[in-house]
Amino acid sequence: MSILTLLLKFGTAALTSRVAEKAVEQLATVITARRSEPPSNLDLDETLQAQIASLRETIRQQDQRISMLDSAIAGLGHALRPLILRSAVTFWTALASAIIALVALFIAIRS
Repeated sequence: MSILTLLLKFGTAALTSRVAEKAVEQLATVITARRSEPPSNLDLDETLQAQIASLRETIRQQDQRISMLDSAIAGLGHALRPLILRSAVTFWTALASAIIALVALFIAIRS
């Protein structure tokens, strides 16, 4: 899996999480507004039930998206672990090489 693919997945996950967060905030606002309004007749009650069913479906869809985000972020974490290990090994190897080169230079100058 290339780093570009991982970055694309991470960007998609971040964008989707922002969209889901805004949708949940809007959903909470709608639910609060609906609860504060008393139903005036049976027609309104049926409309309210339809809206509640629609909101439940929206919540189910958002839950599915959040589950997909969770799995994408977990996959990103699993994919980044070997890269972090390789980077650490490369860094310490380069640092050791620089120290050995300085020691060799010091010995060459003293000789």
